[in-house]
Amino acid sequence: MNDQSQKIEKTNGPIHIAFCVNETYISYLSVAIWSILNNLEPSNEVKFHIIEINLSKKHKKKTSRILNIFPKINSQIYWYEPILSFDNSFGKDGFSALSRLNLPLLMPKEIRKILYLDVDIFVLKNIVELWETDLSNKTLLAVKDPHINKISSPEGLNYALRYYNLNPEAPYFNSGVLLLNLTKMLQDNFIEKCKKHLDNKNFRNNFWDQDVLNIFAYNDWLPLELKWNFPLPLLLTELNHSNNISINDGAHLVENNLVGIIHFTILKPTLGFPFHFYLIFWLFGNNRNINRIERRATFGFIFRFHYLYYLSLLKNNWVTPLKLSQEIIKYIISSFKNLFFRTPFEIWDLLKK
Repeated sequence: MNDQSQKIEKTNGPIHIAFCVNETYISYLSVAIWSILNNLEPSNEVKFHIIEINLSKKHKKKTSRILNIFPKINSQIYWYEPILSFDNSFGKDGFSALSRLNLPLLMPKEIRKILYLDVDIFVLKNIVELWETDLSNKTLLAVKDPHINKISSPEGLNYALRYYNLNPEAPYFNSGVLLLNLTKMLQDNFIEKCKKHLDNKNFRNNFWDQDVLNIFAYNDWLPLELKWNFPLPLLLTELNHSNNISINDGAHLVENNLVGIIHFTILKPTLGFPFHFYLIFWLFGNNRNINRIERRATFGFIFRFHYLYYLSLLKNNWVTPLKLSQEIIKYIISSFKNLFFRTPFEIWDLLKK
């Protein structure tokens, strides 16, 4: 397996992007779509294919209005209901995550590939470059998971290694950003294999669809550059040994416009102001391993990122200016009470509980 897939496949016609969403994450979907459109050129055309789980007409209408903010971009939203059923033990969010397996079955035959994105992402570059990456007749393209560097990791596929005869040293990918070869998935009965595995209650699935995709795309996927699924924690940790990425590297990448998609892995948007802004204060005040210029670059990125993120929430009426102000005030009060007296590692431990 090559380290990166960088061949370009020039395609005519629209970019096809897919999401799966339930009512819990509908506002984050709006932010994701806003960030995509905000980086496109007027010459680009995009079609959003959204698998929705029990959304109201109001939610769908509100989300569709985002397109009106960018009248120069030719864009449409199409809504689908999942046709696959899964065991209730996966829960509401598990069912939503697994719903992406419906894509080869739901998409019109003329759509041969599709870019799937988790809703907890924020796009910083024009997505055309990612869309035009050559699939090289593989099932999918994805980014190696920075937190699970091989399938035999404790959080990986230990439970399935022997049953499927998997190489324990093989890399494990994150399923938050996937360029899917729909034609090949249909030809290989890929979804039927995934469904059979998920219906087998003898298997323990750590990350639902991510595990099953890693099992059945084993040796049939190519890695994308990290910039297309850049985990927010990598900007905020001093060193990730499996990827040799330091906080300085993260700051450099984002400051020089080299990150395409930020993914809220671990640090979910639902954590809100207190956690994110505490991390900014920590970067500024307590991390002595980065110099003044690097610290300023990192702070500048996080500030701009959150400014854009919450600006998109405001523009799409998912949060009011009053509510935003209240959250900031609540954060300042709570910060002085306790957050300044905790290290990021203590906060991290609290998140894991």
